[in-house]
Amino acid sequence: MALARASRIQEKLNSNELKSDAPIWKHSQAVLNCFKRALVIDSSNLSLWIEYGTISYSLHTFASRQLKQWRNELPPEVVKQMDERRDSMLETAFQCFQGASRCEGDSDEEEWLIHYMLGKIAEKRKQPPVEYLQLYKKAADYLHEEAARYPRKIHYHNPPDLAMEALELHFRLGATTLKLLEGDVPDREHELFFNLLVEAATGPFARGEEKSMPSMPRSLEKEKPPSMTDEDFNCSSVCIENVLSPSHMSAATPGLTSPPYVATPFDHDYAKRKTLRRQQWQQQRNEEQQADGTVPVLDTVSGVGLFTLSALGQEAMLNHHA
Repeated sequence: MALARASRIQEKLNSNELKSDAPIWKHSQAVLNCFKRALVIDSSNLSLWIEYGTISYSLHTFASRQLKQWRNELPPEVVKQMDERRDSMLETAFQCFQGASRCEGDSDEEEWLIHYMLGKIAEKRKQPPVEYLQLYKKAADYLHEEAARYPRKIHYHNPPDLAMEALELHFRLGATTLKLLEGDVPDREHELFFNLLVEAATGPFARGEEKSMPSMPRSLEKEKPPSMTDEDFNCSSVCIENVLSPSHMSAATPGLTSPPYVATPFDHDYAKRKTLRRQQWQQQRNEEQQADGTVPVLDTVSGVGLFTLSALGQEAMLNHHA
């Protein structure tokens, strides 16, 4: 019930045809209550934690966008209510992903997502840059270990396994670093930013070096496979155990130089939810760009923009030290 209700909420958010935000918040309370109840029944379900955190983050982004657009035209009491909703949804999302990060499981399949979302939340909370940049970096490392694909070109409607996620994550890491360099940051942090840009420009994603298959679970891992071949791998969900405090409201083929890719049919609901989550990320990106007033400089087909950003960052740092 929670997943079905969340899907309808997400469709409304993606439609961009809202005449009023009242229905969103009215129905969202039912969604959040369903997730809370579901986790009371089964607190070891990883997909529930992730979906709960994801819809909470989407609602936070929606509230932020509404405030940015209408703050000056809304009564003070409405602005206060929207501020509370925005902060409450961000806190709920944090509790979900923070709880998931403390769980012990037999697989690292979702570790990249947990770290990525915690990084986004830390950035929203204006935590020290080193905290969320390190979370983004760890997310990229985990994603690589899950055999993410790095094709030269990505077809948006049928991307290879984890290719869009890798592109988004590395773009965010590079763009966030450059944005910080343009701002007023202490000189002592410049070395960290420079190292992150160098690693991004010389790492597996930039070189297109993929792992042949995901790493084995921690409990079984003995030897990591070499990143030689270009076979696809279809992952499945795993379960974790945790307790969340209820106090918070809550394929066309790739380029000619890329390996052939055949889409794997969806055979279970969680795979379908991953596709929906990809749509949610796209919507969140658009809303965050509107809220921040920024436009990404990125070739979404080839990913050239990321490498250009990294090169510019290195040049800026070299000029600074000179």
